[in-house]
Amino acid sequence: MFRKLIRLSSPLLLLFMFLPGLANAQGAASVPFTVISKVAEANPRVVALSLDFGKVLPLNWKLEQAFSVKAELLPVKSYAGDLIANSAAAKAPRTIVRAYTSASDKPGVPSEGKYVIIELEPNDFNASSWYFGFNPGFRQALPYGANMVYEVQLLHDLNAVVPNDSPQKPGAVLSTVKAGTVFRQTGAYIATADQFKPGKFQQSANKQTKEIGYTLYTPSDLPAGVKVPLVVFLHGSGQSHDTTHFANDVGADVLSPLLANQGGVAWVERAPEKAYVLVPQVPARDAMDTFGEIGWRAADTQKLLLGLVDQILIDNPAIDSRRLYLTGLSLGAMGSWAIITHPDPAISRKFAAAALFNGIPIAASHLAGKPGETPAQRDQRIASVIRDTNLSRVSIPLWLGHSDTDPAVTRIGSRIPFAMLSGKGRVDEAGTLSVEPAVLSGADQLVRHYRATSRTHGADLRYDEYQYGDGSRFRDLGMVTNNGHFSWEASYKDQAIIDWMFRQVKPLGR
Repeated sequence: MFRKLIRLSSPLLLLFMFLPGLANAQGAASVPFTVISKVAEANPRVVALSLDFGKVLPLNWKLEQAFSVKAELLPVKSYAGDLIANSAAAKAPRTIVRAYTSASDKPGVPSEGKYVIIELEPNDFNASSWYFGFNPGFRQALPYGANMVYEVQLLHDLNAVVPNDSPQKPGAVLSTVKAGTVFRQTGAYIATADQFKPGKFQQSANKQTKEIGYTLYTPSDLPAGVKVPLVVFLHGSGQSHDTTHFANDVGADVLSPLLANQGGVAWVERAPEKAYVLVPQVPARDAMDTFGEIGWRAADTQKLLLGLVDQILIDNPAIDSRRLYLTGLSLGAMGSWAIITHPDPAISRKFAAAALFNGIPIAASHLAGKPGETPAQRDQRIASVIRDTNLSRVSIPLWLGHSDTDPAVTRIGSRIPFAMLSGKGRVDEAGTLSVEPAVLSGADQLVRHYRATSRTHGADLRYDEYQYGDGSRFRDLGMVTNNGHFSWEASYKDQAIIDWMFRQVKPLGR
């Protein structure tokens, strides 16, 4: 079988072109600043500005009242070239959370230095650095780039450090940065995400889908001989490759799965140790194989995914093959279920552990309602399909997450597998999960924690059910999207899940 790995030579898309220098009315050079974003629950958000004054400022950790920041988002164009009016946000103030001097050009600890870091409230309505809107069937991930316009004003003079005349005599001439100084926006980056590098992987022998795009994070400064894990994150339906607009280039929108939510970056930013992180993209979501499977569960896509993982292992000998981890949300969780229930043990046991959110261990086609079918009848039909699925092949530690009122993927998609795998619970016709008392390890108004071991393999088995209910407490759960299907926004911020995953090691001989 012909396999080929292609690395894209171009860097990740820069959000800004560097602008020519400006000068104020007195001819003094303007102060450049960089816009810093982070991947958040729904898209990248601008969280800080880094202002380079070019000369050292005395330590000051309370500069919130010294600056004013405004942002305007001009409308971006869709993949088809049409202006998206809803992507615009009028010029308005950004909320300053902290502002301080720093020796570093990145947010951190206040110190004497030439930079001022202005940290901003990420939930401001004009805080986005990428637009994630919906085209029929696919979310379009579009950078604001030069259409994201920031204005900075210095409202009060700031002292600059004056060199001593001699070791015994301090400097006597006052040096200040004047209010009204001109600032110019010179660059931008997305923390962590910009360190993922894009690529393509090919399998020409596949019948239908022959290529997959991905981004890969490679940890830096690994000591010689050290082995570290690889985490594979499988995205949901909305971040699949847009075959309508990019039929011949699977790499054109490959940043979408990485930037849409924290499912990829969490394994870098929250990891207790260094790790490789692979974020592939479904190349042809709706291409149905001979078994009626689509998305991550389609035969060619699954071959591409597993072949890509194997190639990444070959190319990166620092990866510990006994610490391969799999995680996915929604469509990605469904694809992950197909891997860990695969009849070939080399596939079902390939990963040391899996964390799956808002998924179900059957084909997505079963989720669609039948003509005249009530929601209760649909769930009973789906329950029957799940119970007929051979879950005994699941032999690895597994952490499931779901909300109690998921409108897209019914909660029984996690409840029934947990009951079946543990053998210590049951789900009735109404979809209610009942367990032995010791299995419910903790519960409050927001989350119910179920803990057990699988009855066939003795592997650690966990299930967290988020009490989304009517949505009135969704922000208390750590979500920003008021939709029960999006409870993965809470899951990928749960440090316990991240730490649990990194503790898992595949037994020798498997």
